Order: sequence, then C-alpha cells, then structure tokens
Amino acid sequence: MNWQRVVAQWPILFNRPRLGSSCYYIPESAMGNQIQSSEIRLLWGTHLPPSEKILIDSATPEDCVAILLSIRGGVSVSQADVEAKARGRGTVADASLFRNVNRLVDLSILQRTKTKDVQLTEFGTKCKNLLLDRPILFYELMHHIHMSSAFEPEKKRYFRTYYLISKYLYENHRVSNPSHVISNVLSDLELIFGESQASSIDATSVSKVVSWLKMLEPKFVLDDGKRFQGRANVTQETAMMAITGYYRQRGLEYGTPIMLDKQTVRGISLMGLIDESDLLKNLQQLSVRFPTLALLGTVEGKGLLLRDMFTIDVIV
Repeated sequence: MNWQRVVAQWPILFNRPRLGSSCYYIPESAMGNQIQSSEIRLLWGTHLPPSEKILIDSATPEDCVAILLSIRGGVSVSQADVEAKARGRGTVADASLFRNVNRLVDLSILQRTKTKDVQLTEFGTKCKNLLLDRPILFYELMHHIHMSSAFEPEKKRYFRTYYLISKYLYENHRVSNPSHVISNVLSDLELIFGESQASSIDATSVSKVVSWLKMLEPKFVLDDGKRFQGRANVTQETAMMAITGYYRQRGLEYGTPIMLDKQTVRGISLMGLIDESDLLKNLQQLSVRFPTLALLGTVEGKGLLLRDMFTIDVIV
C-alpha cells in the first residue's frame, strides 16, 4: 500500500474540505514499522491551529450529564445560568464547569450562540432523550463519538488521545502504572502531532479516559479500575456503532465491502471495546435486524458491507 498517497487523499476520502493549504507527505523511510496496513494513521497535525492541545481535560461524564439535563431544547442559556442549574442537579464545581461545557460542545451536543450563550443542538436534544430513555446506550454513544472523532480532522486533537489510551487498555488488559501507558501512547502521538505537542500528555490522562469508560455496560473496566476486558453481550446498537466507527476510522465510503480478516475484526472490536469472538457470533443477527448491514461470502472468505452510517435516529 502506498501510504504517502493514502495520507494525501484523507480529506477527499471523507468528503471534507482541506483544513490547510498543504497536506502531509510522509517519506516512507521516516515511517519505519510504526505504520501498519491494518490501521491508517491520519497525519493532519499542521492543518490544525498550533494552540490545539492533545491533553485530555478533566470533564467527567457525571458533570456533563448534570449540565445536559439542566438545559431545555430550543432555549439559549448563559454560562451563569448553566452553572446555577447544573449545581442544583449535581456537583459541578466552578473550576470544571467550563471544561464540561467545552466537552459537550466538542461532542456536538451543545453549541455556542453569537452572544456566547449555549443551547442544545438538534443532535443534543436527541442525546438528552436517549439519556432519559436508554441511559446505557447514551454512554455507548458518547464512547462511540469520542473514538470515531479521533479520525476527523476538524475535531479536537484530544480525541486521538482518548482513542490511543482506550486502544492500549483494550490490548493489554491491565494497568499497574499509568505512566507506562503514557510512555507507550506517546510514540504514536509524537508521530501524529510532533514531539512538542505530545509532551503535554501526563499520567492523569489515563484516569480521565477511564472515568468515561467506567460508564459502559457491560463493563469494560473491572472493579479494581486497573483491569480491562473485551465485552461480551453488548447491545446490537453498540456493535453497529463499532462497525460505523471502523468505516470512519479507515476513511471508507459507505457501501464499500470489507473482508472480515483478523485485522478487520480486531479493528471493529476495538472501536466498541467488544470481545472479538462475541462480535463474530452476533453478526448474522445484526444483518437481520439492520438492513444497512449485509454479510458477504466470497471465495476469499467472509466479509460485510455497511450501506449507510448508523445514526442516533435508529436508536431513539
């Protein structure tokens, strides 16, 4: 595979405008063995403002939910009103309020008005309804957005940090020292964003990601908070989000068939933190329930085809 060409075509693959006047062309000699054919490493670093940080902040799912529940659809509220209402519903501290509002904006749940007030987006209203009706799927959706946003150039860089930490925990199952996790994640971040940007990551990033992963059901984070396991018996919606996330990660157009080889199964399972054997076992049922998913059989083996994005409208 010609990785120089794949990287250069990234804005075209996703049908999005180029974010800068130039596009990365990485010499193959500089890539070493870090670029694997099983995963496209999208290198958009210089296309984003240099002030963008890859350090994930301390926004928590509990505080974000308190803020989300405090805002009514179609109503713009000031930052002060958000603070007062959220404090009445939860324990959102003054210092963390801004970070939690920012996270909801980054997740496209809130948007800022011209007067700097905030309001629910159309998507945010659907998320709030999902939280009230099916909270398990709400947190699965939040994880899906964090993971898949790592591969969208216009999204914040810290989503890639979330993805890489989740990937490490999924593949290694245990964390005895958060600093060891970060040292392994740093090499990927340095390759993507440069050494100076990656240096802002510290061991607290692990606990900040784990606080969101703890909300997932069935459990990915085990009771002691230091052990992790691929999840069996996830909802069918979770599995469909994982397949959608894999298409987005690879920059594939919907309707493109993919072979279910070992690398693809691992990639899909990673996006949803799903046990690989459990994913394979349930694909037939998924294709029966969701007409956008088709299973394929060829002389080369089994495959699948996702005709369209799996969206929140299918859930709510």
